Amino acid sequence: MKKLNGNLIYSPSDLITFMESEYASWMDRFYLEFPAAVQPDQDSQADLILQAQGAKHELALLQELGNAGHEVANLKGINESNATLEAMKSGREIIYQARLSLANFAGFADFLVRVAEPSVFGHYSYEAWDTKLARKPKPYFAVQLCCYSEMLAKLQQRLPKEFCVVLGTKEQRRFRTEDYFYYYRQLKVAFLEQQGRFDAGSPPEIPSPNNLGRWSEHATKILEARDDLSLIAGIRSTQVHKLRGAGIGTAHALADTTLNGVPRIEPSAFERLRRQVRLQIASRGLSHPKFELLQSNPLNPRLGLATLPPASPADIFFDIEGYPYLEDGLEYLFGVTYLDRGKLTFRDWWAHSREQEKNAFEGFVTWAYERWRQNTSMHIYHYAAYEVTALRRLMGRYAVCEEEVDQLLRNEVFVDLYSVVRQGLLIGEPAYSLKNVERLFQPERTTEVATGGDSLVFYQRWLEDNDGADWGTSPTLRSIREYNREDCESTYRLASWLRDLQTKANISYIPKPLTSESDTVKEFSARAQYAQEMRAEIPADRTADRERWRVHELLSWFLEFHRREDKPVWWAMYERHAMTEQQLIDDPDCLGGLVRTNRRPEQVKRSYVYEYRFAPDQETKLHEDNKCIFAHDLMRKATISSFDPTQGLLTLKLTGSDPPKNLGLIPDEWVNPNVIVESIERIVDRYRKSGLLSSAIADFLFRRPPRLKGRPSGGPVVPQGKDIVEGSIKAAMDLDKSTLCIQGPPGSGKTYTAAHMIVELSRRGKRVGVTSNSHRAICLLLSTTTLSH
Repeated sequence: MKKLNGNLIYSPSDLITFMESEYASWMDRFYLEFPAAVQPDQDSQADLILQAQGAKHELALLQELGNAGHEVANLKGINESNATLEAMKSGREIIYQARLSLANFAGFADFLVRVAEPSVFGHYSYEAWDTKLARKPKPYFAVQLCCYSEMLAKLQQRLPKEFCVVLGTKEQRRFRTEDYFYYYRQLKVAFLEQQGRFDAGSPPEIPSPNNLGRWSEHATKILEARDDLSLIAGIRSTQVHKLRGAGIGTAHALADTTLNGVPRIEPSAFERLRRQVRLQIASRGLSHPKFELLQSNPLNPRLGLATLPPASPADIFFDIEGYPYLEDGLEYLFGVTYLDRGKLTFRDWWAHSREQEKNAFEGFVTWAYERWRQNTSMHIYHYAAYEVTALRRLMGRYAVCEEEVDQLLRNEVFVDLYSVVRQGLLIGEPAYSLKNVERLFQPERTTEVATGGDSLVFYQRWLEDNDGADWGTSPTLRSIREYNREDCESTYRLASWLRDLQTKANISYIPKPLTSESDTVKEFSARAQYAQEMRAEIPADRTADRERWRVHELLSWFLEFHRREDKPVWWAMYERHAMTEQQLIDDPDCLGGLVRTNRRPEQVKRSYVYEYRFAPDQETKLHEDNKCIFAHDLMRKATISSFDPTQGLLTLKLTGSDPPKNLGLIPDEWVNPNVIVESIERIVDRYRKSGLLSSAIADFLFRRPPRLKGRPSGGPVVPQGKDIVEGSIKAAMDLDKSTLCIQGPPGSGKTYTAAHMIVELSRRGKRVGVTSNSHRAICLLLSTTTLSH
């Protein structure tokens, strides 16, 4: 946002700021009008690293395109839209740093890429590409690229069909412009309306100090001065609005209220917020904050301190340091503290490359697993979910230590002390990070690296300066190691402190319940062993028969495919089982705070139907006919037989004893894959014993062209000049026990062609099966088939 000759000029980034926070957008305008009145936050060192890595990622793509032989017009530093127009008119293949403008919007697109779509320039036009460090697409990417696409439409007299994001993983993700353009236009209209009615004396509401970019510190000072509700730890913006609607406008007002509740906030949530704010107020100025124990939930007592296992001499206290700004991220330090003959000992595994990351991951997991095997009372303590999430990700990335990680997770060897604290205590702090919680049991740290942000900065410094090969020779790496050691030791002290509370409160540890998952473990382990035996048969030198051994290895991985696919389902189920009622309410995949009504249960065959009430404004993906699991009892399942989100009513159909009065539901997402798994096992077993596969499967796995009746081998599948849909249908009918593959980028017509093939095959009496890893893809194909009929 800037002024040029008295006129306001906006950038796509201004739209993104508005999308994320109306207040931050208003502050940008206020700062433009009154630069001496306020001071934005300075970019942190982590911000500067992120900006530098983003620029590096962009330049890497530029170099890659050039090395691949693409013609690139480099317009960097040229602040003229005419240069972009001239490059487009001359048909340059790729235009880098193209300045685009439309009315009072202007900006520089990372890349414009020529595509074979006619425009005012002739047989070609351009689409916008942007580079992002993120591993996955984010909504604001679409807003930015829609803005560039609209600017492009002015120059070439057509809106690009698609735009592309090149992620930090180097993956190119394409999106249809029309899928996002309506939202973009509505957002733009709202933004311009805000700018049009800008009043320096009437700032919008500050939702919270989070996600305000360079205005976070400014907003925090304002919120603190007015004793704002948003500074209460754990409060949600919807709860702030409901409290204000009930006449409770400040933190002190909530602390002092005599009300026992307010409309549309669960009574237990209201009481927790009131206790939380009282503790925060009472803790101001104290060296150690005040805290209170939370009462256990009779419906689900296995929460909080009840999930803290007894101490074991083999216990491990674990912390990972990760660096997200390299391609696909890097977990560069695995640190543990443990007791060795009564003395705290630190051990670490380092990684500065992919190979080293694999070795460090494998080294830590193997060491920890063997330690657990020798003493199954051992647990691995960590704070928050990062460590377990990282191990799951590395297990999938490198396909090593899968059984070991599975066993550790399945037996709940990992203990997240953050969950223990959040579910068992209220602390007079504005947040529940480890650094906040540390104030309960130890003095403030004095190490050079004191936060996770500091560790990022120091590791970036080491990457640039490389002041030593390892922590023994590098002062920078030594500082990071000391920080990691402090985190591990802090986790150890926190576990000890919590265990003292557990003892004083006479709270017993409750082990995890049994589930039907255990029935599948031996079966999956046998298949895993079979797959490992197959991979052991592969020679070190495959050159004599490379394709055969590639397929052999691929088939071994097929045996374990469903086991891998099932893991996230089980992980999610256990994580939700460990949630509080409020966490279930906050999780859109679940439904929390259900209260049984006085309506008598109705018998339906061998089942009974029970009615429950819940908050009508609760966001949930559950709906009628969904299968669910009781959050407090993973062995009890039910089906939602009716669902009315407007009235906040549903009915549950289940068998067995009466369900409890209060309830939480989690989705029953596991689908038994045994029919498919057994079929795969039969095919693989036959192949291993005889070397034979059915001809269609062999053609597919060995990537052979389809064999078509009455046609010469190796000829075109669709003859030159023949309609692609008609030719595909003819090829499908002519298949001679073979496989036909249709490939192409998004929008090229794969679904359309497949739909017409299904219609014609069905018309001719053929039986057609549809399968996909994505339920959405199946529904899209079937809906297209219906339209094509």
